[in-house]
Amino acid sequence: YAPSYYRDVVHGDEFKQATKASSDIDKDLRRTFPGHRTFQTDEGIEALRRVLVAYSVHNPEVGYCQSLNYICAVLLLFVNEEESFWLL
Repeated sequence: YAPSYYRDVVHGDEFKQATKASSDIDKDLRRTFPGHRTFQTDEGIEALRRVLVAYSVHNPEVGYCQSLNYICAVLLLFVNEEESFWLL
């Protein structure tokens, strides 16, 4: 993959389209570690959303599945968005 792959996915047309995955992701965002300060901010929630939607675009066979939000959230506590994306 190109070094700019994650950025390209996040800024691509597929990312902006409403899908079943993005709808499910939006439902789960505020439920993801609501007591943790990182995910009480719009910045933290948006980072989580970007990674999850980008992953669903990157891997449409999996898309989004139950508990992926928690795995991603834990990753975001330790590494940046792009690294979280690749670790998924």
